[in-house]
Amino acid sequence: MSKIRKYIDLALSILFILSVILGYYKDFSHMSEYCFISGLLVGITFFISYLRQQVHNKPLNACIYLACVVDIFIIFIATVTVRLNLDGAFWFIHIINPIIILIYWFVFCDQRIMKWKETLSVVVFPLLYMLFAFVLLKING
Repeated sequence: MSKIRKYIDLALSILFILSVILGYYKDFSHMSEYCFISGLLVGITFFISYLRQQVHNKPLNACIYLACVVDIFIIFIATVTVRLNLDGAFWFIHIINPIIILIYWFVFCDQRIMKWKETLSVVVFPLLYMLFAFVLLKING
C-alpha cells in the first residue's frame, strides 16, 4: 500500500490544484476565498509529500495530513449547511475533494502515532484565514 501512496499523493495534488484553478480562473476576484486558498495549499502539500516520498521514501507527519483534512472538510460542512455553488469544478471543490481526502486520511495515515499537542496545530490555517478575512473586510469594506 505504501508503494502506491506517493502516486496517490501526486494524483491528489493534481486534482486539488486543477479543481481550484478550473473553478476560479474566470473570476480572479474570488481567489481570496477560503475554498481557493485551502484547496491550493492542500494540493501543494500533497505535491511536497510526493516529492518527499520520492527522495526520502517517507511521507509527511500525519498531523500535516490531518490539517489538510480539517481545512478541506470545513468546505464540505459549509456546502451542506449553506448550499455553496456546485457548478462545474465547484462540485469537486465542495463535495468530491473533501470526501476523497477523508478517505485518504483513514486509509494511509497512522492516527496512532500522533500526539495530542500536534493535533492542536490543525486549527492554525482556519484561524489565520479568519484573521485574513477580517483584515480584508476592514480594507475593502
